[in-house]
Amino acid sequence: MARDLILTWPKSAPLRVYLTELQNARERGDVINYRVAHPPQGIGECQRVYMVYDGKIRGYSPFIEVVQRGWGEVRDRGGGYWPGGWYIVRSPEWVDLDPSEQTTMRGFQGYRYIERT
Repeated sequence: MARDLILTWPKSAPLRVYLTELQNARERGDVINYRVAHPPQGIGECQRVYMVYDGKIRGYSPFIEVVQRGWGEVRDRGGGYWPGGWYIVRSPEWVDLDPSEQTTMRGFQGYRYIERT
């Protein structure tokens, strides 16, 4: 059985903000980075990174890699830079999922694993 990853988009920001960021990244030819305190383990066959918003998995993006980046390698939306560290890198492509088919999942910081059969 393989494991994929789940991230949370904060409820304080509308999901459309995230989807717009994905669209902008696609247009620029960029990838999407998500900074984590430590790299996920045991994800050798990871294919998807799911996004939870308001308690439901809303969709996923294809997983690219987990990489350690230095200071100044990841630009934020405001034009500044994120600090160096571990990043989950994914494609800005998005596949919608029907949230009505999902059980409720509490928001969390960092990442979680989801088993894929």
